[in-house]
Amino acid sequence: MELLKARLKPKSYQCLSSEDIGLPLGIRALAIDRQALPGGVPFQTGGGTARLVAPRWVIWAKAPDRFEAGTPSIVNVIAFARALR
Repeated sequence: MELLKARLKPKSYQCLSSEDIGLPLGIRALAIDRQALPGGVPFQTGGGTARLVAPRWVIWAKAPDRFEAGTPSIVNVIAFARALR
């Protein structure tokens, strides 16, 4: 997340941690203005960041999938989302 935040303009995003609301789930959410998302090759790859891969080229997924380089802890994400409600 810190690598992505470093590529964004200040005030184009907001970060919220589960620990900010008293839940030690290890989850952080980053809300970003869609126009502020960087283009080009993702700085971390894996998970669903690519739609199609060939030996000499890659078609990257669209946002937000392009910036999720792994599998999040779904149960913790659901718990965090419910707590925010």
